[in-house]
Amino acid sequence: MTEPSSHARRRDAILQAAASRFVRDGYDETTVDSIAADAGVSRATVFNRFAGKRALLLALYDSQLDGVLARLAERPAGAPLLGQLGWFFRAGESQLREDGELTAILYREVLHDPQMLAHDESRGAQVRKVLEEIVRDGQRQGQLSRTLRPAVIASLFMDCWTAAVGRWVASGRKTALASAVLQRVRIIIRGVAAAKTSSVRRKS
Repeated sequence: MTEPSSHARRRDAILQAAASRFVRDGYDETTVDSIAADAGVSRATVFNRFAGKRALLLALYDSQLDGVLARLAERPAGAPLLGQLGWFFRAGESQLREDGELTAILYREVLHDPQMLAHDESRGAQVRKVLEEIVRDGQRQGQLSRTLRPAVIASLFMDCWTAAVGRWVASGRKTALASAVLQRVRIIIRGVAAAKTSSVRRKS
């Protein structure tokens, strides 16, 4: 395996220092100088790689999302719908738990900062594409109505996830996140199936 370059190692050290400081002191109280000191680099070196604290936070968000996408790349395509959905939400929960308290900081900043929110919506589209593929599998399996676009159903599932993450973060991340999401997703699946069944009955 190729050794990371000194540039990459320095960048990783800065990001690790930023994550630790954000968790320990909070985002607002953290300074670029303190991050530089913890990373063992000069203030100028930090600014050579990142425009400031917000850029550091965005890079940490991207790192978390890259972790989620790496887990989602192992999608068990063709598996039963609920099995795939359970895998999807557990993959997300695993990454959020791995990042610990940093997850709460990222979530709060996404809620309160328009730049972070726009970035979240842009990059989150990659995650929704995986969810849409799962929905298509569910439609092929006859478990979800084909009269609805996959993007519509996937958005409903994603809304469940977003709302559950908010409650989970607020409660201190002590509950089983994926299980809570799946409970709500099952209700949506029943609703879609009921709509599909009633449509069939009307035709008959």
